[in-house]
Amino acid sequence: MKTLLWIPAVFAALAPLSALAAAAPERIALFRPSDGNTPVWGVSTRPDNDPNVWQDGLLVNDPTNVQFYGFFGTDGFFEDFNGDGLDDKVLVQTAPTVNDFTGFQVIVSFSGEDDISGTANDLIVPGAGGDWGFVGPDKEVLFGDIDGDNISDFGVTAPGASVFIDNTDPAVMDSLQWGMWQSQDVAGVPQNNGSNFTSWSAFGQISEGDVGLLADVNGDGVDDRVLHRPDAQTVFVDFSDPAGGWGDSGADDQVAVGAIGDTVAFSDINGDGFDDLVLIRENPTEDLFDLFGYYTNPNPGAGESYFDTSNPDIQSQFGDLTNDPGWLSPDKILFAQLDLPVDSGVLGDFNNDGEVNAADYTVFRDNLGGNTALPNDDGLGTPIAIGHYNLWSDNFGATTPPAAQAAPEPTTVVLCLLPLAAAALRRRG
Repeated sequence: MKTLLWIPAVFAALAPLSALAAAAPERIALFRPSDGNTPVWGVSTRPDNDPNVWQDGLLVNDPTNVQFYGFFGTDGFFEDFNGDGLDDKVLVQTAPTVNDFTGFQVIVSFSGEDDISGTANDLIVPGAGGDWGFVGPDKEVLFGDIDGDNISDFGVTAPGASVFIDNTDPAVMDSLQWGMWQSQDVAGVPQNNGSNFTSWSAFGQISEGDVGLLADVNGDGVDDRVLHRPDAQTVFVDFSDPAGGWGDSGADDQVAVGAIGDTVAFSDINGDGFDDLVLIRENPTEDLFDLFGYYTNPNPGAGESYFDTSNPDIQSQFGDLTNDPGWLSPDKILFAQLDLPVDSGVLGDFNNDGEVNAADYTVFRDNLGGNTALPNDDGLGTPIAIGHYNLWSDNFGATTPPAAQAAPEPTTVVLCLLPLAAAALRRRG
């Protein structure tokens, strides 16, 4: 029986930011709300999944790219609630009253690969009666994965004055508070089960007009908190705990971007596992949106930002500003993962970058005991266990499919690693 080895932190630090499994580039998408018609969902195409070619325009009359689904008076999102790696259509329907959303509900229609044509209500999660605890008309709905299980979590951002109604501290009242209900490895829209709420955590200020988003900026598999301060044209990032949950409420990174009137979003444009910064600007002259993408630098130097916003890496135009009567303008620009990555064919290449190295061990370690299949696993499936380690060890150093040559023996570097993973298996068992 093989001894299960554990890479020391000092060795893993040699390539920690390449540890995420490679993903397919995300698509530009849109949600076109309606005041009486069925809302429109649109997704773009990307030629051959080329990360250097962003989508240009939306063929709104192309039935393969456009889907009618939902109800009027709703808001639309793309999120993964069944953990299959593909983003699903998500409707948030609200009927606000004085104190909460009576009839608040989330409705999900599952997507297929390169397919948003589904119209079934696969999930309907009502929020009436406080199923989510504290949701009200002054809150902004928030989706993202902050527990690292590859299933979207649900939450809100809210003014501190609404969350802590008896607190008179001006700083608390002016704070932007964040709260999330985590999925905890359970597929579906997470509801309040008494233990999955993060607790409220402040990051941002209401008086500054801060807008909260979630994105995995540093590529650790857990979404980070991001603030866009529009009047200052600045983005701030608070890295989340890599084990899941909020960070320390401080700005770990910040960068100036855009102009007044611009909005920002995040999307893995080039499929490297890091969410990239997207600047969205209305273009009334051409009646559409100009999109500017800035790739995330996976290895910033000391004092450097993850983003260089001096010049965009990629640009596109998308959507519609002035829709026909019956539609609410403008479109809401979204991003969606609708493509599964193609395996490299190198067994043990768990981050799918074409070679088996320490970064693949990190993917194994971080997913140990989990139920999300890894690429190039030779059919091992889930849960992630000792067999995955053996596959990685047997193929360490491989850069071509093993059918072409005998699998190399683990290198001296691997042999000198400390045998600590067995303890990790016991911890996670």
